[in-house]
Amino acid sequence: GAGTTDSAHLPNITGVYAPGFGDPEQERRVDLIRRTLPKAKTIGILFSTDEALAVTLKDKMTAAAARAGLRVEAVGIAGIGEVGTGAQALVAKQVDAIEIYGNAAHTGFGSILQVTQPARVPVFSSSPFEVTQGALAAFYPDFQEGGVEAGKMVARVLKGESPAGIPFLQVKTVKLAVNPTTGVPVPD
Repeated sequence: GAGTTDSAHLPNITGVYAPGFGDPEQERRVDLIRRTLPKAKTIGILFSTDEALAVTLKDKMTAAAARAGLRVEAVGIAGIGEVGTGAQALVAKQVDAIEIYGNAAHTGFGSILQVTQPARVPVFSSSPFEVTQGALAAFYPDFQEGGVEAGKMVARVLKGESPAGIPFLQVKTVKLAVNPTTGVPVPD
């Protein structure tokens, strides 16, 4: 509700937002899974049911996977207390990889790894920090670029410019982080 376009927004708000929450990034996520796990047939999605964006991303990923000939098993969670059991449900469905969406899923990432690592089911994420903790790979917006651009906006406002005249800015760069220690080969 902050705005309808990058330049048509509430007069007291401006800011930076991340790219890639549409179909093209989900296509890239599916492609990464296909290239990393060429024999994969089923993707598991663990998502927070109470977050509209997580549900939207689950739906977009499901559609992208279907276009690529992959099946999806989705398990919704209502909170952090359900993360481990949600991951167990996906592993029990013999998924070849798991993608996660939503704050509860990310907050409970350690619980996901407790289930997936012994089962050797790789986890894909949108967080580079989770790659350092055990996820196989992550596509994510360039947080540094976003921070630099937000800082420039703050400086403009501090110099007296009204936020009303500063359009929202979409971070253009999406990065890939890969964890080579998971034992799963990754493409070049």
